[in-house]
Amino acid sequence: MTALIIHKLHIHGFGKWTGFSLSFAEDQPNIVTGRNEAGKSTLYHFFLYMFFGLPSKQRESYMPKQGGGLGGTLTIETAEGEMVTIERFHDRHKGQALCRNSHGREYGEEWLREQLNGLERESFEAIFSFNADDLRHLETLSAESLGETLLDIGLTGSDRISRTEKWLERKVDERFKPQGRKPVINEQLRVVEDLYKQTRALEKEEQAYLQLLEEKQQAMKEIEACEKDWKRKTNALYRVEQLLKARPVLLKYHQAVEELRRQESIVFPEGGKERYRQLKEKILPLQSERKLVASDVEAGKEKQEALSAAYQPQFLKEAAVLLQQRPVSEKLAYEKDRLFKETERRREELSKEVQSLDIPLTVEELDDYTFPFYIEETWRDLKNEEQTLDRERSYIHEQSMDLEREFQHVEAKKAELEQEIISEDEATALQSTIQEASGAAAARRTSRNSGGGRPNRAALFVGAVAVFSGGAAAFMAGGSFLWLILGLILSLGMGMYAYQLPGHVHPKVSDSREAEVEKARGILRRDEERRTEWKHVHEQWKQLNHEDIRLQEKESLAAQRGRRLDARVTEQRSLYPFLTNLDLKHWETLFHKVVQLREKRVAYIRDVERIKELERDEKKVAEELKTFYKHLNWELLDHTVHTSWNELNEWIKQQEQLERDVHENRESLRALERRLKKITYQLQGYLDERDQLFEECGVESEHSFYQKAEAAETVKKLEEEAASHQLQMEGMLSEADQEDAGVWEQVPEESRLLTDIHQLKRDVEHLEVRQSEGRQNLADVRSRLEHMEHSDERSALAHRYQVEKEKLRELAKEWAGYQAALQALRETKQSYQSTYLPAVLTAAEGYFQVLTDRRYQSIAADDHDRAMTVLDLDGVLFAPGELSKGTRDQLYISLRLALGETMAGQKPLPFLMDDAFVHFDESRLKKMTAILRTISKHHQVILFSWRNDLEQVFTDANIQRLK
Repeated sequence: MTALIIHKLHIHGFGKWTGFSLSFAEDQPNIVTGRNEAGKSTLYHFFLYMFFGLPSKQRESYMPKQGGGLGGTLTIETAEGEMVTIERFHDRHKGQALCRNSHGREYGEEWLREQLNGLERESFEAIFSFNADDLRHLETLSAESLGETLLDIGLTGSDRISRTEKWLERKVDERFKPQGRKPVINEQLRVVEDLYKQTRALEKEEQAYLQLLEEKQQAMKEIEACEKDWKRKTNALYRVEQLLKARPVLLKYHQAVEELRRQESIVFPEGGKERYRQLKEKILPLQSERKLVASDVEAGKEKQEALSAAYQPQFLKEAAVLLQQRPVSEKLAYEKDRLFKETERRREELSKEVQSLDIPLTVEELDDYTFPFYIEETWRDLKNEEQTLDRERSYIHEQSMDLEREFQHVEAKKAELEQEIISEDEATALQSTIQEASGAAAARRTSRNSGGGRPNRAALFVGAVAVFSGGAAAFMAGGSFLWLILGLILSLGMGMYAYQLPGHVHPKVSDSREAEVEKARGILRRDEERRTEWKHVHEQWKQLNHEDIRLQEKESLAAQRGRRLDARVTEQRSLYPFLTNLDLKHWETLFHKVVQLREKRVAYIRDVERIKELERDEKKVAEELKTFYKHLNWELLDHTVHTSWNELNEWIKQQEQLERDVHENRESLRALERRLKKITYQLQGYLDERDQLFEECGVESEHSFYQKAEAAETVKKLEEEAASHQLQMEGMLSEADQEDAGVWEQVPEESRLLTDIHQLKRDVEHLEVRQSEGRQNLADVRSRLEHMEHSDERSALAHRYQVEKEKLRELAKEWAGYQAALQALRETKQSYQSTYLPAVLTAAEGYFQVLTDRRYQSIAADDHDRAMTVLDLDGVLFAPGELSKGTRDQLYISLRLALGETMAGQKPLPFLMDDAFVHFDESRLKKMTAILRTISKHHQVILFSWRNDLEQVFTDANIQRLK
């Protein structure tokens, strides 16, 4: 898959930027940083302007602040590997883009649109571009609409589809509802129906108005004749006013002609003054140049003699051979110094890093320790064992505390119940009381039963109620009303008889005894309940004892594991004493740092050995240089080797320069002599031409020549002035006006022209009054006609009926358009969702898992509820509104990146991000960095941000800083 790549931009003028350039990398993130108001957003909009252009109104807001034209260039590499420069300027090609490849072939807007996969600006921004404003927009959404909005973003990169669909639904409902009354189409239907009924109820005859039509025609003819006279008078007035305006020019023309008649005839060559000026401009420089060149020739000869004396070619070759050893010497010195600085830096870094560990370990001791391949896993197992053991101990402690609280609660309950349970003696006494009361009650019942055949009052009352109920039941079953009367009489008789019977009165002692019995029974019943509850609590107490025994066994096992762990830790600390005071949880981290320090220590020792080797080689080259100096009998002072090489090199350069100077001076001297000869020849020719010009003018000196030239210029000026005035007159007056006024023979009198203007204005005013009166008369006639034409109520209603019916058709057509658009949008959205959404969600899940440390496993979309959900590690579904703000931002960014990757097809386009991660903390930003590195392998990434900490996070990015 080959992507479209942006390599370079150059802004001629756009907003605050003028003459500004940037370059971009292909397979690594591009970061453009700068403070607020540094112009990052302007650069972001410049990319969009170069790709898609802007309407002329919007381009005005980006006109350069310091003047100049709006526009610039963008160098891209197409998916086919072709380098193309895009040019777009405000004042060229009507703002259209001109694309030119490296061979000069040109393309237009259609070709550029094809390279952008046919995307419009809005679609490109929705898929391959987003910023911090998009994240802030999520904060304004309610929990219910957030899921639907994110689903639309997963589909198209924005929530415009959801908003458009709701807008169309609202438009359809506003216009028509089958059972509604408020929509406009429902109301218009009622209006049309009412008008239809009124037009059928009114039928009147139209009245004739032929006489008024004739009056109208006559008034129009009079107005037309008056307008013709007014135009004729107005044209005449215009011609006289123009003649008055031209009179000053005409006076100047006649004065210039008269002055020409008084001038004498002068013979002077055409352009003579200009010819003399040109000759003089040529003669004066040549005279000065001839004098200067003659001086240079003398100086060149003196310089040649001095250079020849200083040039010594016999030693130059030997010195050049010696100088060839200098690069080797300097390379050895440079490499030694570089390695020395590097070893010092590494030694200081090692010392600082070892000290920063804050453990009893020195740099030299790093050489004494070895770390087998299995030691890291051993330390990791010890850390995990300690963490597991700590969790078990914490759990046992919590269980023990809970068990202790349960013990206290159960024992308190047992003690409370034991205090409330009565003794055996008390229970026996209560049982005796109940038995005695039962015997007394039985004796009283026997006494009542032996009282004779006296009827029982209660039995008579019951019988009366039964008789009345039987009569009522017979009546309700459909019997005669007599059954109800008979039942009522019998029940009243039995009731009165029962009331007259003497009642049986029990003694008061019997009622008191019965209360004591009930109290005894209540006490025994509550005692039984407390004994049952005490047994249940006692069972709980025994279960808690068993649980305590099990916890003690677990605690013993944990103690055994702790002792084994301590033994293993002690063993490792004996092998590596620097672990003595370090917590076990830090051992694994320390392992990696110590291994890295050992590698740096090895590299340090290797560089120290290399420095010694370089010192030996450098000393050998220095000895060769000293030997060569002594061989040539040159004085070798106590200089450094570098200074000696510089002296030798400087001497060679001096001799080589002397050689060039000798040759150049010789050639320069020859050229000066040739030039002096040529100047002398040219000067003589110009002097001969000057003398010939003086002879043509009949003068012998320059002063006389200029006097004659001034006289000739005065005549020419008068002729030009007269011709100019004549041209002005021809522009102000037509040929007919010139002939009628005789302007070339004489100047018209001003008083006569003013009189004619006054008279013509009066005529024009009179005609305008007549026109106004005629138009008023015509308006009155038309008003009467219109009144007669519109006085018929039937015509007015018919017209209004047609208008309202047409309005109804337009509303129906508009409603049908909205309905069709809504249906097409829903069908398109459903097709798009089934085709692209699964791929978008799959890609988004990968990014979302990385950004959330895999706390969330999947993203799903509900077609029915138009919502989106995410699934966490525990299998719990969350709606976007239930997530934190940071997690919602991560979900949004995952969807945007996945959409761009899915929609790119075979030609990925660059991602443009403007402060998209402005609210990310360091942890989230590092995860985002890894994702952008991966994306930049097949999508170019350009990120604009004000954050200055991105340089530490994006260590391998192409970073551009704006000032």
